Amino acid sequence: MGLSFSYKNIKQAVFPIERQFHVLKHFGEIDSQYRKYLISHSEYSDEDIVNQLKEFGSQFYKSFASDPLHLLDLVKNKFRHDSVEAKWIGDRCEVHMNFSKEHFPEGVGEDHIIHIDKLPDEQKNQLPDLEYETLQKIQFSGHPKKTWTVNLIIKKVEDNPVIITIFPGIYAPLLPNAEEQTEEEYRKSMEFWSKHVLIS
Repeated sequence: MGLSFSYKNIKQAVFPIERQFHVLKHFGEIDSQYRKYLISHSEYSDEDIVNQLKEFGSQFYKSFASDPLHLLDLVKNKFRHDSVEAKWIGDRCEVHMNFSKEHFPEGVGEDHIIHIDKLPDEQKNQLPDLEYETLQKIQFSGHPKKTWTVNLIIKKVEDNPVIITIFPGIYAPLLPNAEEQTEEEYRKSMEFWSKHVLIS
């Protein structure tokens, strides 16, 4: 595999069923046919799917994508039409794509992440400190912003490109997890999530 990631690579990328399930957290609802497909091709139950759809996070609009596989088709078309190309950094590739406001005037989804500096003063004043653990325990209410940005994270697994996640809005690393992340990944996650929060 070369140093760049382009349309021919996204065509070959694997989207494992467990990663599709992970991406459900960025949907409020999904197509009924896809729901049947997911249940028949995995050990996930209907209850698992309902709970995953209720997870907090930035959301794709159903008018943009009906399910994770439909979303992947849109991403592939974006690579093909716009000659999207990104660079591998080690075994990881991060792609940030902006979709057309002309084609999607209402946006592709909602961004539920906000920098703590943009919180209303009344919410900021309630914070005893700005430590990561404190920020993640507090639920913030606010108005999500429309977004036209889609992020794609790919990893090389045995030299094959595997889709890890696809989500709308500003790029956000995974929540810090010292057991599963490298030191550098954990550092970047802590740096980001100590300054940003999810809004409901």
